[in-house]
Amino acid sequence: MSELPRVSVLVLAHNYGRFLADAIESLLSQDYTGELELIVIDDGSTDDTRQVASAYVERSPSVRYIHQENQGVAGAANTGLAAATGELIAFHSADDVALPGKIRRQAEILSERPEVGLVYGDMAVTDADLNVITPSFWASQGIVPVRGDALERAMIGPFVSGGTMMFRACYRDSFYPLPLWAAWEDWWITVHVAALAEFEFIGEPVLLYRQHGANMILGGTPDLTPGVRMHEWIAENRPALEARAETTRGGSA
Repeated sequence: MSELPRVSVLVLAHNYGRFLADAIESLLSQDYTGELELIVIDDGSTDDTRQVASAYVERSPSVRYIHQENQGVAGAANTGLAAATGELIAFHSADDVALPGKIRRQAEILSERPEVGLVYGDMAVTDADLNVITPSFWASQGIVPVRGDALERAMIGPFVSGGTMMFRACYRDSFYPLPLWAAWEDWWITVHVAALAEFEFIGEPVLLYRQHGANMILGGTPDLTPGVRMHEWIAENRPALEARAETTRGGSA
């Protein structure tokens, strides 16, 4: 195998200082032999997020820290996407933990298969102390993973969890910048990438999703407005997405 590409992991953080060390440690301990860039985007935290992140910046040249005024998930994602220098990009929430091998396995698939633009996986749901309470998020939610042409599935609704996906940076211009109403950044990204490339999945958890009562979706009642707006956007743009997919289907990155 040729040299593995540089990977940028965007760690989105907002008042998750108490969990951030676990997140960063899980990424720094990955068995990835290529270059790894960790960018912590602090979206206006008022807790000790800055102090925790700064300690890792001092210890590791792989870790960068960016602070901004609170802009929400999409705003933090945009900041990270603008700063990323890797050929491959992954998202990671500051309250989650990457399982061993995640970065390597995803990067290897993207390196070996040029037709694949995005790789994702399942996740195990845990309590605040990382005790597993749901071994398979897919099974608990009735999610059937899709490989290959995933555009039709992506336009129906979200099925890829942001913290489990890795995609090629060359597709960034197709979806950047995210509109600030796109609070479900994973859905926005997957729809756009699915119009340009195939998907692949790893059929087991690659992430521990920590449920602690303050998560956007699992921890409480979500604001459904972004989902409604996303469906409206898809309805308006479906012909263009399908035409793009028809043009690019079968091509490689």
